[in-house]
Amino acid sequence: MAIMLLAPIGASATVQTPDEIRIGESVYPLCMRPILASYFAEHPAYDISKGTGGKFEPCNPNSDEELETISTDLFRGYVARLAFVDGRLVVEEMWTSNFGWDTNWTPVIECAMPDPKSRNLDWYSGVLYYLRIDQVENGEDEQEEYSLFQVGIESGRLVSSKKLRSEIHGSSSGISCSAGWGDEPAEEPIISRWCTTDSPSSSECVDVE
Repeated sequence: MAIMLLAPIGASATVQTPDEIRIGESVYPLCMRPILASYFAEHPAYDISKGTGGKFEPCNPNSDEELETISTDLFRGYVARLAFVDGRLVVEEMWTSNFGWDTNWTPVIECAMPDPKSRNLDWYSGVLYYLRIDQVENGEDEQEEYSLFQVGIESGRLVSSKKLRSEIHGSSSGISCSAGWGDEPAEEPIISRWCTTDSPSSSECVDVE
């Protein structure tokens, strides 16, 4: 059963895999552009972006070979997990999806951010958007509640948190997060609405590659 996108972001752009955030024991997708783009801009020697076809020697065991992106949904080359530790925002982990043609997720935080102090995001002030999905009891129907949250950050510290909105969907439709395109932070959360081919609104769906 194919998954499709309702009102896609860009007609020909592949939806980009988002970073994630751990809050307590739960991990949620971030619905926004990656905030670590500025870190890699200031530390080009550790830039793990493979969409440019460049070499990334610190993390590449075969440094004489160019790293090639094999997934069009991860042009930046990594997924980072953020977390709040004692109320402060940090980078907890980071993975890349391939070295050459290896599709396994490989931890790269030790070589992409070798200085542990650089993983403390005390330079970041702004907001984070994340999506929480909860099961909803409704008889025999399978339903999920999609809740979009916004947290406020000042100098890397958590200062506010609020639910922006929530929607309940059955098994044939829902909401997904995207990392979007570009390096500048988005002023609004980046989400995609999807539905399956047997959804009542499937006539409005558009295929996603």
